[in-house]
Amino acid sequence: MILDVRIAQELIVLKKSMESGGKLLASEQLRQYYATFRSRFGPDILSDNHFYLASLWGYYRLVNLGGRSSTLSDLLLGISTP
Repeated sequence: MILDVRIAQELIVLKKSMESGGKLLASEQLRQYYATFRSRFGPDILSDNHFYLASLWGYYRLVNLGGRSSTLSDLLLGISTP
């Protein structure tokens, strides 16, 4: 499916504006986030149901039993909160 030329141009202008304003992550940073996500939730990991359930249980224990207020996205991105 090809975008209307006007929409494509508007998206290009918006991207450039967001890049210059520092509102977009750098490509290398995005690649690192994607790699972290794949290493934790990629098809090869999720195909092993035991590992997947252990990951979910680990998150539950961390948040509910450990008293931490981390969000799932923080854990996925490897961001720790004190």
